[in-house]
Amino acid sequence: MDKKYRIFLFVAGPMVLLLLLVVSVLAAPSIFDWQANPWPLPPRVITRSYFPVGAPDTNFNFAFSGDTSRFLDGPVFSPQTNTVITGGTGEPTLFYGADFEAITESITLTITITPHHAISVSFTLMDIDTNVEGGVTFQDQVLVIGSGSSSGIVTPTLTATNPTHVTVTGNVATSTGTSVDNTTDGANVLVDFGSEAINQIVIVYRPGPLSSANPTGGGIGLHDISFTPASPTSVSFLSLRAQPAADTAVSFLTTGLLLMGVTAVLLIRRRRRYQPH
Repeated sequence: MDKKYRIFLFVAGPMVLLLLLVVSVLAAPSIFDWQANPWPLPPRVITRSYFPVGAPDTNFNFAFSGDTSRFLDGPVFSPQTNTVITGGTGEPTLFYGADFEAITESITLTITITPHHAISVSFTLMDIDTNVEGGVTFQDQVLVIGSGSSSGIVTPTLTATNPTHVTVTGNVATSTGTSVDNTTDGANVLVDFGSEAINQIVIVYRPGPLSSANPTGGGIGLHDISFTPASPTSVSFLSLRAQPAADTAVSFLTTGLLLMGVTAVLLIRRRRRYQPH
């Protein structure tokens, strides 16, 4: 084989492999859109799966558990997608509300993402406010947590649009006791998992501490979910150990730069070797 072709293969081979690995680890940003993926009624169901979503194809499974017998049965039924709560967007959300009979009751929504993990996961929970009806109070409170097979428990960052209406403490958001119009963003909370690779999200909806012993009905809306599909783990060329996808891209970039540096040195040495003296 000609020396020029050998040098070309030596340089191009690792670069092509590096590119393929990076592409397989991080895909394009995607959105799980409730308008494209409705949760209809009737009949009421508490588990639904949606596939394919995003690129590469990703499955989203939603499952409600806990005191689901307390789901609202009218005048608005839940869970379902509708525009009862829009949070200032004018778009459908997954609405779910409950008429709990004790402040110890709760409803948990578990979102499982397969076969890929996801990074840059974020979404907005809407209308976290307080409802007072006939002297009976229901105060909205939500707890959000995530997990990944590589990273374990992942705590998201919660940010209230209006801190005078919603108080955030760690991964818990609680209404301050005010009532906010369902169509405005005054009681919205942004949930952001950042660069962590996750495959499950848990949202616990429950009465807050200001709720009456037998609370009246309340409800919240879950807006669209932004995410980037990602490989949960991959092997670093340098360390040969499993690591989260967010760190993997950095390792690949470092490895690529190292390969380019080594190649440049070899080419310079070869050129000097064959220069006439």
